[in-house]
Amino acid sequence: MDILKTVLSHSPRSRQLVEEVADLCLENDQIDYALTLLTGLVHDFPAEFDYVFKAGRACEALGDIDTAISHFSLVEQKEPDRIDVKLRLAACYLAREKVIQADDYVNQVLKIDPDNPEARALRQQL
Repeated sequence: MDILKTVLSHSPRSRQLVEEVADLCLENDQIDYALTLLTGLVHDFPAEFDYVFKAGRACEALGDIDTAISHFSLVEQKEPDRIDVKLRLAACYLAREKVIQADDYVNQVLKIDPDNPEARALRQQL
């Protein structure tokens, strides 16, 4: 990590490169390292809600559902029309067996996109 920080500190695209490395880590099940990188991005750029969303995805993948919900809820407050956030919140609440909250988010998605396959799959699990 120290080598990565040193190299990236000399790049004008360091922020984008860190995000790309985090994405690669997420894709290759290196979730802990991805979360470390994303946590740094969230700290440095708190208004970049894509970083917050990705950190939530990493937390969800690690089984830290409560932290994932916190991240996704923050994004939803600032960007209330994001279907991907509503779907993640529905999945997290379902994982916590909070069926009413999960159902609410599934309904919100289906109002926007009645044919959304992920929302339909979640509906089957409720």
